[in-house]
Amino acid sequence: MVLVMFRESFLKKWEAMKPSPDTGLQGFDELATIGSGSFGRVKLVREKNSGNYYAAKLVLKEMVVKTKQVPHIFNEKRVLMSIDFPYVVMMDFCRKDYDNLIFGLPFINGGELFTYHRKVRKFSEKQARFYGAQVLLGLEYLHNLQLLYRDLKPENI
Repeated sequence: MVLVMFRESFLKKWEAMKPSPDTGLQGFDELATIGSGSFGRVKLVREKNSGNYYAAKLVLKEMVVKTKQVPHIFNEKRVLMSIDFPYVVMMDFCRKDYDNLIFGLPFINGGELFTYHRKVRKFSEKQARFYGAQVLLGLEYLHNLQLLYRDLKPENI
């Protein structure tokens, strides 16, 4: 019953998708770069009005076109804007500027499961059950929406 409710919410957001505004990171203070990759970088930003912190994923449009990933990036945007579940990161906002697509994700301080596991070396059974249950619930939610997550690894948790 709960999964049906989540699916209806997802579908409503999926159908109501609108184009991203051309405002870039206007209205945000850029504080630091917290990650980088082949398509761009992730910056820690603070919204000027609310003071809320976000991880802004800046994806270079040139790289998306060059690598023929345009349909994939549009699908990623649409999925991230439509999902809403406690154990899955969703997108709070999406914008663009001349060079970048900007995905505004919640800033979740604490790092990756991979880094934490490497630090503690071994999880207790209680910890392993806790993290495993969260991952399982997140995957159950996504599968209920007919979505398949193909990049599951500790670095992405």
